[in-house]
Amino acid sequence: MSRCSSTPICLYPIQFPTSTPEFFSQFQAAQTFCVQCDINDNVSVTTPSICVSNIRFVPSVAGTSAEGQVLTGKNLVVIGYFYTKIVITHMENGVRRNNTIDKVIPFSTNIVVPLEDNGNREVFLGYDIQDFSAIIIERNTLYCGISLVLTYNVCDD
Repeated sequence: MSRCSSTPICLYPIQFPTSTPEFFSQFQAAQTFCVQCDINDNVSVTTPSICVSNIRFVPSVAGTSAEGQVLTGKNLVVIGYFYTKIVITHMENGVRRNNTIDKVIPFSTNIVVPLEDNGNREVFLGYDIQDFSAIIIERNTLYCGISLVLTYNVCDD
């Protein structure tokens, strides 16, 4: 896993909800892109892998949000990307052909974290990829969307 942060990161898969996490973010990363061929009606995708490239603890607003979430005054900003392979079936001179495309889909999110956490120890991030889909928008345009839950866990030494 590549990363630019000096804070050590432990990234691990979870089954959400194992229990209701105190600190988490649920978000979607999406990308639309054009391909070099006409897409018929068959697109398949591999389960994406996730890479966190940077994290940063930043000050934020303290209080209670409109949705009732307790805001501690500190957020963890997480920047990364998903890597996946997309197999596109198309017709070329009357013959079915498969093209495999490697795609990198960037994401960023923030998670409310405990105020006393300052990034001096390893950060434990759990993730659950809830949905990943690729949809044909036009004959040479694809939309890829990934729904994810990212949890922040405090490690008691």
